Amino acid sequence: STSSTSDGELKLVSKGSLILDTSSSLGGTAPIILQGGNVGIGTTSPTYPLDINSIAGIRIGGSGYGAMTLVGSEVSPFDTLTLQSKGQAGGWRGALNFDVGYNGNAAFTAMTIKANTDGTSGNVGIGTTGPGALLHLITNNADDSGGIRMERTSATTGRYNEYISSAGDLTFSETAVGTRLTLQKTSGNVGIGTTGPAGE
Repeated sequence: STSSTSDGELKLVSKGSLILDTSSSLGGTAPIILQGGNVGIGTTSPTYPLDINSIAGIRIGGSGYGAMTLVGSEVSPFDTLTLQSKGQAGGWRGALNFDVGYNGNAAFTAMTIKANTDGTSGNVGIGTTGPGALLHLITNNADDSGGIRMERTSATTGRYNEYISSAGDLTFSETAVGTRLTLQKTSGNVGIGTTGPAGE
């Protein structure tokens, strides 16, 4: 291998693998290696652009607030990937946001998972970053695309939807069939096969 410097730049050139080993002798157990365009940490034969072999996982962020860890574990018969956000002392709670975008526009938070103060449970929010229940959904869509859908794929496929209508009614419908059940917001009336029940 050869090395050179130019305008503050350090260049290391190797015809094979480039190894950075912090152990006291060559062949240590935790090298950083650049091989064929792949970077390996804890492995001498990386097969991905970034290949990390560590039971401790990786940490993103600082050691205190905002730190997240990603850990892979093997406990037969499961290969488990754990994404963890710890809450710090002083009442802080861990939370995970999943942000997505469309057509090059700015990303938005599509789903949030937040720990509860009991320290043993968490809430999931879709369309909200402040879920107030185990599963909390918020949407502006007042049709079957704005709620929960249950579907069975078979020769007799059924697709059922639960959503809140523009009038605020809780509605259960079957796709391509129509409304099956309605609970009116203003009157509390229940309708079967109708969106305008006149009685309870």
